[in-house]
Parts: sequence; C-alpha cells; structure tokens
Amino acid sequence: MATTLYAEWQGEVGWLLMWYAPAIRHLSRSFDRTVFALDKSLAHIVEDFADEIVPLKCQGHAQHTGQILEGELPEIEDDWTVARWKDVFKTGWKKTPPEREYFEYGRPPKVLFDAICFFRPPKTLKGRGDPNRKSYVEDKAAKLVELLVAKGWRVGCAGGPDNRIYPGAVDIRNLPMDWLCSVLRGAGVAIGPSSGPMHLASLCGCPHVTWCDHSPIRKRYERTWNPFETTCAYLKEPNPEPETVAEAAERIRTR
Repeated sequence: MATTLYAEWQGEVGWLLMWYAPAIRHLSRSFDRTVFALDKSLAHIVEDFADEIVPLKCQGHAQHTGQILEGELPEIEDDWTVARWKDVFKTGWKKTPPEREYFEYGRPPKVLFDAICFFRPPKTLKGRGDPNRKSYVEDKAAKLVELLVAKGWRVGCAGGPDNRIYPGAVDIRNLPMDWLCSVLRGAGVAIGPSSGPMHLASLCGCPHVTWCDHSPIRKRYERTWNPFETTCAYLKEPNPEPETVAEAAERIRTR
C-alpha cells in the first residue's frame, strides 16, 4: 500500500522556509506521496518535493495565529501520516529539531538588479511588540534608495502589494514566488529588516543586508538558518542610517 505524508502551514514565512518545509522535505523521502496544504502564493517553496499541493489563502504572522481566508483543508485519510505544524510543535520539534533538507531556489537566475529592497509597512500584531520592528522608517528608506540609485545601481522594490516603493526604484512588488526567487538568485544584494524575504534571499544565494531589534537573530542569519553559507551583513542598529546600509550593501554585493 502506498504511504502518504500530509503537512499544512499557516504562519510565518521564515519558519516555513528554514524550519518546517526542510523537515517535511526530508521526511517525504520515506513516503510514496506527500500532500502539502499552504497559502497558494507560497506553493513554489514546497513544489520540489510535494506531489499534491492544496492551495489556500491564509493570513497570519506568528506560528500559532495563522488563519485560512479562502479554501478548505483536505479530508485526512486514516492511513495518512500527519505532520501538521501545530502538532509537531507540541511534540517537541522546536527543542529537538528533526533532520532538515534545504533547497536552493531561483534557478535559473534572472540577472536584472543590483539591489532588491523589501520595505514593508508597520504591522500591529497581537503579542508581537513594536509594529515598526520589521519595518524601516519612510525617510530613511527613501534616502537609501536615493543613495543606491546615485551609485548607478538598478534597484527594485519587492515584496507584497502593501510594501513601499520610492522614486528611482523599479516596482517589482507582488512577483510570483518562482520569479522572485530567480530575481534574487541573480541580484547583487538584498536589503531590508529581518523578515521572511531575507531568509528567502539566503536560500537563493543572494548576499543580504538586514537588521532587527532581537539580539539572538544575528546568529540565526549568519549560522543557524544559513545552510548554504550565504554572505550576510547583519547590522547592530535596529534602525540603521541609510548611509550605513548602503556601505554594507556595497561591501558584500556580488555584481
């Protein structure tokens, strides 16, 4: 009898990229078939190993606050092995992580930009502290784009449709995930506050400049969640000056 592994995701993109999807990818090697339910915009993240993808439209930030806006979870068959995020989290996966198998996204590369910037707006989220913690203030973001363009760089502003864009940058917001991965694979550097796109840049082999107000995050970017040893410039300041960001980007960019 064929064996089936079932997984589902409603939560942070960073944890999906660096923790959950790699674990399910590894587990899938022991099954004949893998079914994965997640937000349809993220399907590319798992399509290299998932035999069936159940498309949903979800919202949610923290691991336990995601909710489904559109679509339905499939009926779980009696003989399926279920590895839901919430189930495996409760059984101690976070304390004793399973083996993980990472995937290099973005092949073949699309070499179009010297820098890709992710400027998301402030988001007030229950229990998540300062709404600006993963944002970058407007005047500094605008100045950063101005500095990069003045260097003669081709700059793109990417991310969701509510992310911000500034004069001088090309609007590449809301790109399909497979295109974004290929653009990151070919870009010189990615820039933005700590967020899912910065972890995606790491898996696409794109050098990245990032910052955050959480001190343990630096180790995560440089080692714990950096399986391919992608170059990362982690800045100490939680809200760095645009000149500091531009200098770091110049130092590590690949083209």
